[in-house]
Amino acid sequence: TVSMLFDFVLEEKSLPDAMRVQMARLQVPMLKLALMDPSFFRQAGHPARQLLNRLARLAFTWTDDGDRSESSLYGRVESLISRVLMEFQEDPGVFDAVGRELSEFMERELQGARMAEERTRQVSQGKEQLLIARRRVDQEIHSRLAPRRQLPEVVQALLRDGWKDVLLLTYLRQGPDSAHWREAVEL
Repeated sequence: TVSMLFDFVLEEKSLPDAMRVQMARLQVPMLKLALMDPSFFRQAGHPARQLLNRLARLAFTWTDDGDRSESSLYGRVESLISRVLMEFQEDPGVFDAVGRELSEFMERELQGARMAEERTRQVSQGKEQLLIARRRVDQEIHSRLAPRRQLPEVVQALLRDGWKDVLLLTYLRQGPDSAHWREAVEL
């Protein structure tokens, strides 16, 4: 029955070969555990079965980017499986300990992904706000300079080049509804 579990996982074509090798290393300790602990098959929530399920889910989602360092997903999976191989003799507690460590690693990775996603969202939002601010500032300067073509070029250049930056910063920092913005536009 243990071999059927592993056949199901290892024969899946979408499993990357490098992860297939890592997962296959768990067959002997899982078989040994199944012989020692009959609850392995009776309990779906058995720590060893949960560990196997989590590792399989990770293995299927892994993309081989060539990074085999210890901090990479591949390196972490390899390290955890090696730990099971080295530490499991008769105490099935190693499966629970390794499972908890894997869960903590997965949570840290998920948190890191959430933070990266939030930063990306903020950058995108910032770019959009900057574009809106630039358009508004250009519109304000153009609407005031267009009817006053007689202004000396140096004054027009000062407004287009220097005052434009002041308006842009005021818009971004204070907002278009602020008194600072209105005063800067009026000036």
